[in-house]
Amino acid sequence: MAPIIIYGLDISSDGLSWPCGCGRLNVPTRHLIFMLPKYFCDCGKKFSGNFRISFDDITINGHNILGKIHIQIKKQCVAYAYVHALQIKERLEAIIMKQDPSLLEDLDPEELFDVYEGRRSDMISKGFPTNPCCNVRMVHIGLILKEAGLKGQSSEPNNIHRVGDVTVIAKNDFEGITTAIAEGSSLVTTFYSGKRLRHLKYGQIYKCYRPSKYRNKHKKIAGHAVCIVGAGRENGEEYYDIVNSHNNFCARRDSEGNILKSGVERIRASDLKCSVIRLSRTATDGQDEYRLQPQTELVLNDHNRQLMTLKL
Repeated sequence: MAPIIIYGLDISSDGLSWPCGCGRLNVPTRHLIFMLPKYFCDCGKKFSGNFRISFDDITINGHNILGKIHIQIKKQCVAYAYVHALQIKERLEAIIMKQDPSLLEDLDPEELFDVYEGRRSDMISKGFPTNPCCNVRMVHIGLILKEAGLKGQSSEPNNIHRVGDVTVIAKNDFEGITTAIAEGSSLVTTFYSGKRLRHLKYGQIYKCYRPSKYRNKHKKIAGHAVCIVGAGRENGEEYYDIVNSHNNFCARRDSEGNILKSGVERIRASDLKCSVIRLSRTATDGQDEYRLQPQTELVLNDHNRQLMTLKL
């Protein structure tokens, strides 16, 4: 039996159509998972209204499509962000195949981090130079999911979870990132986190501090890896919904104070620290220049280094 899918948002075409001053009515564009407002009228005017799409608002057979939101216990946020993205990818695949995604197993971020540490230790033992920056982990762990995959927790033979392709979207390409979400892509990125993040309430948009204010004050600038699960615009502010692996983050509570849901927050779209990495089900045509290339050492090769700082 096909899974019963409930969208928590109004994604009807009527709600996304917008009239232009030139007299044209711009109907939304249809994508695999969501419809989106047409970004530009044929006359060239840009859409400036409010909208929102989010995997967080989709339930299948009573279960959230995000799967288990894992709480990180160490500073291993990159592995947690990738596991959240991989879980979403596999649940969307199940929906496409008319299967129940709630029956899929949850994956282990610590296992993925251990695989990366094993690869890292092996490269160090061979004398390769090392670089501890977050982009190195972002690239290597993404490539691990493509080249080797992540072993599942069940004892079934050949229980390996992998992706077909790993490509990059420029961090300031809001239209491209939003379209990727609407097509069902799993996305991972980083942003600058700070103390204010812990006080964020559900529905608020977190605005990162500017690193330039701290670079000359001998303060550590911390980046945090997350999985992007939605996008929108509210009163002119563009933002992303992200899955955060911090404990009980942005909790939604009932009248008695019990936690109903947690782990999803919003960040300002302009606050991404690095490019957005897209995990695809199959190899993507025409994406060679945006595809992460294999890494034989810990220091990023020129191609991957440029991709991780890509801008339009």
